[in-house]
Amino acid sequence: MSVLKYKFLKINNINKFKVYLITFISNFILFYSPIIFLFYKNFGIDIFKIGIIFSVTSISNIIFEIPFGLFADKKSPKLSVCIGSVMITLSLVGLFFSTNFFQFLICAIFMAVGDAGMSGANSVLLMNLLEREEEVFEISSISSGISNILGGLIIGFIYNINIRLPFLISMVLSILNLFLYLSISEKHINTEKEKVQIENVNFKTAFFIFKKQIFIFLILLLSYISIPQVAIYFPEYLDFFKINAKYIGIMYMIANIISMFGTKFHQIYLKKYNPIVKLKYCFLFLMISTFVMWISKNFFVSMFFYAIYRFITGYFYLLFSMYINSKTDLHYKSTILSIKNVIVQIAFILSDPLVTFIIKEFGISISYCFAFISITVIFLIVLFYKTGDSKETLFEKKPA
Repeated sequence: MSVLKYKFLKINNINKFKVYLITFISNFILFYSPIIFLFYKNFGIDIFKIGIIFSVTSISNIIFEIPFGLFADKKSPKLSVCIGSVMITLSLVGLFFSTNFFQFLICAIFMAVGDAGMSGANSVLLMNLLEREEEVFEISSISSGISNILGGLIIGFIYNINIRLPFLISMVLSILNLFLYLSISEKHINTEKEKVQIENVNFKTAFFIFKKQIFIFLILLLSYISIPQVAIYFPEYLDFFKINAKYIGIMYMIANIISMFGTKFHQIYLKKYNPIVKLKYCFLFLMISTFVMWISKNFFVSMFFYAIYRFITGYFYLLFSMYINSKTDLHYKSTILSIKNVIVQIAFILSDPLVTFIIKEFGISISYCFAFISITVIFLIVLFYKTGDSKETLFEKKPA
């Protein structure tokens, strides 16, 4: 091996480690999420006001998401990420000291604005460290699984020591992450054409991007209305089988490990295949899984198909980010990823009350029936969708 090749591999491995570290910390900063409901209730915040806090968070995120994406593309993804990181840190400082509803509400707004500054721009910034841009999404998915497992194992213990301690830990990690992002160099603009492209980044550009990719955004919206809910309300499904609550944490950890294997499987074996084909197979397996979970009365059969569901979702969500990224010019990547995040937020706003109503009125099994029907409809749409160009699939061009 030549000296130059050795140095290249060494630098590449160091950069990859940095991406793993940054994405892990970014996810782990929110390790307090499972106890936030209990934290609010500890200060006498009732369920209605907690709902207001969550709603204001989502609405604030939607309002600031695309402007930050445009700012990142026009000015600097690094600056956008740093502003977002500072806002998240201030929010965590506020949570550490807050005691009433209005203080918590302000913290939630700061957190939403910070998340808007980070999302989209952070992926674009991290792409500068890797040879293959799509690897950012794969690494982020694996890091998310690891942070969820570790966070789930320790959050209860830390919260019992002191209810404010989780926010102090997250605060320190957020400051550390800020310095790690500051250490990343941005790509320089070299040509007049690139300068013109950047000058043309505006809300009209964002609308044009949305219109151009409207089909994939529609599939993304429909997917996020039903598919994530299967995992979100999984504890309720375990309660349906009378599983002791003390085992939920263990099963949650196993489920995250399975999702990580799904991500790694895609990274090693599936990345070379046409994304539209992968998407079709994903919907097919998700259909089968939710159908069995709907009709099955056997716990072990249901858990086997839930494992399949988690394995598939380990890379299912990546397909959207990878496709959107591959079809977007370098100078618009933050904007389009911000649009994607807005779509996801809208999907959750629509789905949360709908799915909770179904569970409350008809039971958890019927919610899986809803998921099965929704996924079937999406599968049929994707299966029969044709682009205007007969030589082109949704994701890739066919050989001439």
